[in-house]
Amino acid sequence: QCTHDSQLDYIYEGFNNKYSASVYMACRNGGKSWAAAILSTLECWHKPGIRIAVIAFAKSQSYYIYDYMEKMLENFAKYAPKGEWKLAKDEISFKNGSSVKFFSGAKNSSGAKGYHPHVLICDEGDLFKQVIYDGVANGIEAASGYQTRFDTLSTNYTMAGDGVILKQVDRYLEFNANNTGGLLPRRVFRTCLIDVLEQCDDRY
Repeated sequence: QCTHDSQLDYIYEGFNNKYSASVYMACRNGGKSWAAAILSTLECWHKPGIRIAVIAFAKSQSYYIYDYMEKMLENFAKYAPKGEWKLAKDEISFKNGSSVKFFSGAKNSSGAKGYHPHVLICDEGDLFKQVIYDGVANGIEAASGYQTRFDTLSTNYTMAGDGVILKQVDRYLEFNANNTGGLLPRRVFRTCLIDVLEQCDDRY
């Protein structure tokens, strides 16, 4: 049985610390990066000093979230005081001390680890080799001050069960089944193509 989750499920549960780690599976153009950009913007605005790292197989992929955040902030600037945030090449920083940094993790995740993020977002995780992905997952251990969270966003590119995402889903399901210590659960969000199709109108 497969659940169907909306982008809002991911945003709401992430913002309210309902889980410690997640896999968000969706089709291409299914709204994963858009939802992560909304969540990151909300957390930076409402949680002073929070550090968020976005890491993708290629820097251009992590910049999908950067571009979405930039567009949202451009619109928000009509209503917010000037100087509340600053856009740099690989970072969006806020006056309240919050920031989002963007990394490429194709070879290693040392940059993200050195940043010590509270929230680590791995975009298109199924493109990583398992050993690199597991190294990325350890990048939030040294963070403090906020509940840490590791989110993996990805389309599932492998159906044989040997891909990073399906293995991570199995890990999380096993963790939840054996979690008797009251630890925060690990969440699996699933959004399929039908969930995000636009309703037909007179144009079609």
